[in-house]
Amino acid sequence: MRYLQPLAVGGLMGLTLSLRIIALGALVFSGAFAGATEFGTGLMLAMTVAATAAIVVLRSAAGGAFATAQDSPIAVLMPVVLGLGAVAGTALSAEAALATVLAVLGLTSVLTGAGMLLVSAFDRGRVARLIPYSVLAGYLGSAGVLLILSVLVVQLGETAPAALLRGEDPGALVRIGLTLGFAVLLHLAHLARPGIGLIVVLIAGIAAFFPVLSLFGMETADARALGLLPQAAGPGGGVALSPDMLGQIDFGRVLDALPVILSAAVVALLGGLLNISGVEMATRAELDTRRALWNTGLVNVVLGFCGASPGYPSASNTSIAVELGGAGRVAPAAAVAVVAAAFFLLTRLVDLIPSFVTGGLLVQMGWLVVERWILRAQAGLGPGDRLVAVGIVAVSLVFGIVEAVAAGLVAASVIFAITYAQLPILKRVTTLRETRSAVDRGPRQTEVLDRAGARVEVLSVQGFLFFGSVERLVSLARTRLRGPQAVTAMLVDFGAVSGVDASAVEALRKLEITAQETGARLTISGAAPDVHRALTAAGLFASGVFRDVPVLDTALQAEEDALIVAAGAEGAGEQARNVLLPIVGDPAQVDRLLGLMERRQVKRGEHLIRAGETGRDIYLIDTGRMAVMVPGGDGRPFRVRAMQAGAIVGEIAAYAGLPRTADVIAETDSVVYALSAEALEAAGEADPALVALWHKVMAAALADKLNRTTQALRARA
Repeated sequence: MRYLQPLAVGGLMGLTLSLRIIALGALVFSGAFAGATEFGTGLMLAMTVAATAAIVVLRSAAGGAFATAQDSPIAVLMPVVLGLGAVAGTALSAEAALATVLAVLGLTSVLTGAGMLLVSAFDRGRVARLIPYSVLAGYLGSAGVLLILSVLVVQLGETAPAALLRGEDPGALVRIGLTLGFAVLLHLAHLARPGIGLIVVLIAGIAAFFPVLSLFGMETADARALGLLPQAAGPGGGVALSPDMLGQIDFGRVLDALPVILSAAVVALLGGLLNISGVEMATRAELDTRRALWNTGLVNVVLGFCGASPGYPSASNTSIAVELGGAGRVAPAAAVAVVAAAFFLLTRLVDLIPSFVTGGLLVQMGWLVVERWILRAQAGLGPGDRLVAVGIVAVSLVFGIVEAVAAGLVAASVIFAITYAQLPILKRVTTLRETRSAVDRGPRQTEVLDRAGARVEVLSVQGFLFFGSVERLVSLARTRLRGPQAVTAMLVDFGAVSGVDASAVEALRKLEITAQETGARLTISGAAPDVHRALTAAGLFASGVFRDVPVLDTALQAEEDALIVAAGAEGAGEQARNVLLPIVGDPAQVDRLLGLMERRQVKRGEHLIRAGETGRDIYLIDTGRMAVMVPGGDGRPFRVRAMQAGAIVGEIAAYAGLPRTADVIAETDSVVYALSAEALEAAGEADPALVALWHKVMAAALADKLNRTTQALRARA
């Protein structure tokens, strides 16, 4: 009993799929190609069976999924098919025209399958998400409109639209009226009861046709003459298949149709990718996208060589089946059985289904596509995106699908450029007052940087720099360089830049002129290897105006040193005594504090502190420079901070009683004052006031470090 409901749902879905495919076959293989209706429709049914089996039997999806020969690529190809039908028996033999139609359909499937295999092999299933939604909506909406128009063209037959309006062909008017009326009934039934309602109206329409025909005193032959039933094969019924048809393909016409074929393959590939994602949402089960694409691609390639049109999973049919209780693999398996049965009953089915029923079903299918991708999509799109979507549909109708694809590509490029240009490429805009290097300096040099740091601009850039985005950077930089503030240098941090194009480099060159006029220094730092190669190859650093510094911290340190030199604050002004005096205020007390400490010589490369040690000594650098080193991801140590004369080292671990967290190594021959925990304890017993003074120095040093850390974090926020 547990399988009864999914079996029933699968049978219902199989019947729906079969009728839709028969309708597609009647559309493609009509008129001059009526003799091949059974063969062409059979290929579409085979595609449905094989594509669904590729998903279900080969376990591409954790849950069940339905696949079918799709109408969207056929809609794109219909102008080619109709064109070949128009020249069949005149410029081209009927057999050659039919062979060429099968070649066009098959080549589209092969190209679609090849695209799926490539996307699967390189795991690029997200490619459809990279295309703007408005462009996708335009492509797929165009397919729906083209499908509806193709049905109407077939129903018109030889009647011109103007003659139809003048009432010169009542038969064509009846066919179109019945087709559109039946499409409305199907759509209302679909809205009322998805799946079941459609089947009920289809069966009722087929069953009621022949009694109504008798009621009007018409024979079956009369109905065929009026185009209300498909033309039978044989004399006057269109060309039939022949064993030597492969040799009759007009490859010149296939080559002429290649742009349309490629467009149909693109629409099919995009539709396949979107539907596979939709199947996952409908089944709420994990879908192996790569395997689903691979298996579906193989089916398209193999059956494409037989002349089948493209097929791929159907999110809409899968969703309906799930809503009806057909989740899992049982329902798709039952649908495959029904479609296979339809394949063997094809001769009788094709002859029994009125053309307005198949036409109405296709119109309703096309309308669902238009409604999904054009009408409903408009609510979630902005004015520009709406214009793009509707514009692509208009281009496809006026100029053709190839031109629509080209327009879509242009629209996608323009949308990308405009959208990306609106993204903030300036991550941070600060000065050297807020953004500092990892060099811990003494009070005098720090005071210089606090006072003069605003003269050095630091611009942190992010994203991809191209003609649409780089102008904001250049405009801001030129404004700052020529502003009332005397800017002496500008650092442009490329650490978060993913790429640049030639126009971006040319725009950056505009800053060279401004820099030469104002005398400011320009530096680009932190560029990734690929970005650096692009800048170097474009000759940005050739003139020497832009300096190339691999690491931002190095560039910051160089500009700090330049400001300190300009202020005359370099040299020995940051020795230990001069650091303590502003805090203590009494030279005699400074001498007493230094007397508590041991003066040590530290040779270049010698460790002052080792990571993991538990020592509690505190150091005050008198001369030289120390580097704080930690191991990197590859195990090799790198410098995270440098401390110059006047800096205090090791106070945090000493006060917190924690192990040392990093190595401290002398970068130059240095002199330090060291205060041990033992010396501090002994002084506390002999002179508590002096120890209190020491703690005041430490509190001031810790407060200053905390303040600067907060400023640095705020600048990087």
